[in-house]
Formats: sequence, structure tokens, C-alpha cells
Amino acid sequence: MCKRKNVMEESHVKIITLKVGDAGCLGSDIKIRILTIQGKQVQLGFEAPRDIPIYRAELVRAPEKSQRQNDKLKGVTSE
Repeated sequence: MCKRKNVMEESHVKIITLKVGDAGCLGSDIKIRILTIQGKQVQLGFEAPRDIPIYRAELVRAPEKSQRQNDKLKGVTSE
């Protein structure tokens, strides 16, 4: 879901309010805990099975953007 550019247009944003030390769950396998809040930065901790990769969204999109740029240089188009 994070890989698509228009995720916000296609999905509903779920909003919950948590304090430091509180946790929220994604399904039954993933727990997200608020570790610290310093100014505008929030440190999150993820408890998830080892086979589930966890990345920052911009790191997931970066390879796709790089591939599109390479394709443009090679004259490849995608629909």
C-alpha cells in the first residue's frame, strides 16, 4: 500500500491519539509504540514478526522514482 503514489486518494486515513508509552495495533501482528516526542519529531517503536519489513515511506518510494528516471533516460515509457 505504501508503494503507490496516490495512496491517500484511495484509502481512508485512520487517526488515533496516543501519548508517550501508548501503543496502537495494525491487525493482530503489528504493534506501534510511541517512544518519545521531541518538538516535531516522534520516535516510534514497531513490534512485528521478523518477516515483515518496516521502512520509512520515502525509502520505499525512492527506488521507484530512481527507476522511472532511469527509464526516461533510456526512452522507456510506462502506462
